[in-house]
Amino acid sequence: MIDVIWYRNCRGNWDHGLLMSIFERHPDKFDQYNESEIVNADMAIIIVAGNPDYAHLRDYLSDFKSGIVIFTSDEEARWDIPAIVPPHLEVWSQYYKPGMNVKERLLMGYPSRLKDYKINLTQDKKYLWSFVGQVQNPFRQQCVDTLKKMPDGFLRTTDLFGGVCEKAIEYQEYLDICAQSKYVICPSGSFTAESFRLYEAMECGAIPIVDARSPVNSKDFNYWNEVYLKHKLITVNYWDEKALSAILNIPNDNNWWNQYKKELEEKLIAVANG
Repeated sequence: MIDVIWYRNCRGNWDHGLLMSIFERHPDKFDQYNESEIVNADMAIIIVAGNPDYAHLRDYLSDFKSGIVIFTSDEEARWDIPAIVPPHLEVWSQYYKPGMNVKERLLMGYPSRLKDYKINLTQDKKYLWSFVGQVQNPFRQQCVDTLKKMPDGFLRTTDLFGGVCEKAIEYQEYLDICAQSKYVICPSGSFTAESFRLYEAMECGAIPIVDARSPVNSKDFNYWNEVYLKHKLITVNYWDEKALSAILNIPNDNNWWNQYKKELEEKLIAVANG
């Protein structure tokens, strides 16, 4: 058994879905606290969200004899890890960027709200492809401009993150569209190649097609190869109609994603077992 401390009541942020599901499946291994009180200073997993007050967090972490600090919820990955984390603690992190010195590079995973909705994997694949989401950076604009020329798909652009806007689709309907799609188009976020859409697509039984990098990365950078080399994602460097048409005929599966989830769960259980 190990304490899991959600620093400053951060439990439930958008990108905590995968971690929460693992901890909740094993209450005999993980004792969760949605607070900052130190229950056992010998060993703990401390989850930090966003870009915290460095001085306060470092003082807090210094009281632990050993443990793992998991950084989440900041797609810009602005954490100055040497300034925050005492050297005797291990660091895991979402949203990898070049130069980050961390023990484990974590994939973002599905959003925390996914557990409250139903995914019907038996639905017919009535769309060859689909995209529902914002168009907030050049990669997405290029992607949407290309998709407008392509047949057999479902395209809906929205104004705000999370579907809260005039052109929004209810989340259950959105999941149904993903499940009814053979491929889900997953262009990059503004600061990371990752998006919740990618993981929602795989949970819905669709094959994601993703950017290899984000607009802030160099042209030769492949985010996925840096974070999880065993991925089998279909990646693109440019949203071109001819190339995308060819990609939409490439068979693929999401077995690698199931393997990743299993590996992460086993790593965390190994930590709990000491």
